[in-house]
Amino acid sequence: PSLVECRTIEGKGRSLFAAAALPKWSRPLESPCAPLVLPVLHEEVRPYRCAYCFRRMEACPPCPPKNVLHAHCDPSCEELNPFWEGEHQAVGRLIQTGQAKRLPGPTTLLCSRILRKMQSDEHVKREFERLCYCPDDMLSQDEKDMYRAVMRQCSVLLYHMGEHLASKTALQMIEPDPTPAYRFVSRISMNGFTITTSESYPIGTGMYPRAS
Repeated sequence: PSLVECRTIEGKGRSLFAAAALPKWSRPLESPCAPLVLPVLHEEVRPYRCAYCFRRMEACPPCPPKNVLHAHCDPSCEELNPFWEGEHQAVGRLIQTGQAKRLPGPTTLLCSRILRKMQSDEHVKREFERLCYCPDDMLSQDEKDMYRAVMRQCSVLLYHMGEHLASKTALQMIEPDPTPAYRFVSRISMNGFTITTSESYPIGTGMYPRAS
């Protein structure tokens, strides 16, 4: 049975909830209602929570460093996370060379992960492209500018990760016609789920095609 289920909450829409009390070390995100790719933490909680299981780390220092992209609660979660090492190395190079002034946001990371998986996994590509998107004429100019910026950041990040095909795909979504970029990022905006704590505090974002 699935460890999580989708419910509709008034004022918030569809939400994923634990179907029962979760035992320690359980992996609810590996249940039948699995995410398209590994979800991402929001920037403000990255120093405090595991980038793989999202659990709050017990040995977290009282004043952790702010510029943290990934942290893990134990070596097993670090080993299970297929994305962290490439992202960590690429972002380090971008900041060191002055090509980036800050760490990538959750939308950029999520887009880059989906683009990477789409190159090697036809199922991920098919499931993502089945999701609804916002028509171009319903997007504001600010949204279009933001979506193009996200795809540019994805292209640069993927290139420095050595994912040249995915990087080229991101760039081709922007030029010469940015319509594919608008549709790609709006799929995440419209279908992404906010992951919260039991106190409804938002800590991350994930894509769950079966729930969508």
